[in-house]
Amino acid sequence: MASILKNKTRGVVVGVTLCLGLSSYAYAKGSGGERNLNAVRLPGDDFIVFEALDNDFSNPDGCDRSDRVLLRRETEGADQKLSVALTALVAEKKVGVWLDGCSNSPWGYTIPVVDSLWILR
Repeated sequence: MASILKNKTRGVVVGVTLCLGLSSYAYAKGSGGERNLNAVRLPGDDFIVFEALDNDFSNPDGCDRSDRVLLRRETEGADQKLSVALTALVAEKKVGVWLDGCSNSPWGYTIPVVDSLWILR
């Protein structure tokens, strides 16, 4: 009886561990760091691209490249985020970004997707 309980417990632990591991990958979010912007690009109607000036953004989801990040226009508050980015660009201030996943870019590689963005002093 003890060995049956031990095997069931081990199975539950393995199952929970797998679920947690897969769910953290599926919903991976992370800091993109604090960067100065070199450009704000509007290469299409559906998205905006922010380009880092000196160092790449952090890349928590392992996208192909991270010198640029993408903001989908459908994202809640996209216009406000664009305003923040333009203000930071003109004022030469850093922005902080929180990223969530990767998306195809118009340049043929994936880049991180902006979840939130803020300006730093």
